[in-house]
Amino acid sequence: MQQDGILKAVRERLPLDEAASYLGLEPTRAGMCLCPFHSEKTPSMKLYPTHFHCFGCGAHGDVIDLWAKVEGVRPFEAAARANAVFCLGVDMSLSRRNAEEARTAQRERARRYRAAKARREKISALRDAIAGALRRINTAPDEAYLSFEPWLTYGVQWQAYLEEADSKLASDGYEADEILKEREIYYNICRKISE
Repeated sequence: MQQDGILKAVRERLPLDEAASYLGLEPTRAGMCLCPFHSEKTPSMKLYPTHFHCFGCGAHGDVIDLWAKVEGVRPFEAAARANAVFCLGVDMSLSRRNAEEARTAQRERARRYRAAKARREKISALRDAIAGALRRINTAPDEAYLSFEPWLTYGVQWQAYLEEADSKLASDGYEADEILKEREIYYNICRKISE
């Protein structure tokens, strides 16, 4: 059973009023009690069959949220404690393995996100360098062709190549690995043009 399934099973099996009584909250007949999350003299927290709501501080949630907030633990830990205290019979052992798998998957997603972000930053820097080189080529005075300035001659030779590279970088379909392989070439071209 996955972690969400276990939390759902605990929610279904544990009445909120019993959990509240165990946690030291004393609801009135109307289901009102003193909120444990802020100091007050008159009850402002209402206990409903499926959830609670404090009209004073705005705290809201279900039985697991209440347990977690009162004891200062994570929801899964709160569910495990409630399961043990009230003998709800929910198998928590499977979820520990699933929780570890979920953490591993989350770490892998974070690693992939960081790698993709680094690639996007490299692509952005490369596109800026290409744009600067193309700007320098396009804004050169016509007389520069006559003077055979080395950067301009070099730049004109590579202008089409740089424009194609820029369009590849702008498209999502272009593989980041190809970009990284060609990055060194592009930077050298742009550096030579800018000299």
